[in-house]
Amino acid sequence: MFVIVDNYSRFTWTLFLTSKDESFEKFLVLLKKMKRTVGHSLVSFKSDHAKEFENLSFIDYCNEHGVHHNFSTPRNPNRTGW
Repeated sequence: MFVIVDNYSRFTWTLFLTSKDESFEKFLVLLKKMKRTVGHSLVSFKSDHAKEFENLSFIDYCNEHGVHHNFSTPRNPNRTGW
């Protein structure tokens, strides 16, 4: 399961994955839907230090689109900032 929360509105999207390898593709599909629906593009996002978020696909996407990728404090669930 891949849960995305908008910090401003607290709106939550839940994406169901068969494996963690799908996370980037599902993330891109959701971003396209959000841009079409809301009309805004992604500026920054925060994730944990899981391997599905710390890979070349996410790094390339962030660099190409000027997105700031923040990471939560490792191994500290009380300080995630969500």
